[in-house]
Amino acid sequence: MHKYLTGFLLAFTFATSALAQGTWPDRPIKLIVGAAPGGSNDVVGRAIADGMSRVLGQPVVVENKPGVGSSIASEFVLKAPADGYTVLVGTAAGISVNPAIDPRWASAQTLVPVVKLTSSPLVITVNTQLGIKTVGQLIDYAKKHPGQLNCAHQA
Repeated sequence: MHKYLTGFLLAFTFATSALAQGTWPDRPIKLIVGAAPGGSNDVVGRAIADGMSRVLGQPVVVENKPGVGSSIASEFVLKAPADGYTVLVGTAAGISVNPAIDPRWASAQTLVPVVKLTSSPLVITVNTQLGIKTVGQLIDYAKKHPGQLNCAHQA
């Protein structure tokens, strides 16, 4: 039920701005996902696409455009016609962080978020054998052991 409600809300959001263009939608919609297939953003995008398809009565086709924290996807959507048929499921990095720190992605700042789809916590974890209990301790450890820590993340 939740994914249908989200699909309805997204469809309503896009429909209200596209009504002035005539009958919308009258053809498939591209849902551009700024992540590789199989990741959390892709799963959300596909659930949204399914709900939107049911509500709108048109196929919503997911296209993955991974890279640079969804900035590649953001740029792709910016270059598409502004007709309501190309929609982005991106990240905060792709439309605010990356453009602020790298001028190559500055045009992505012209995108306007219309709905927050998800929220997820970010955590820092360490091996319990290190005895680290706080971020401060982790920083101190990293300073005392340069080049000895590895980092991994999942966006």
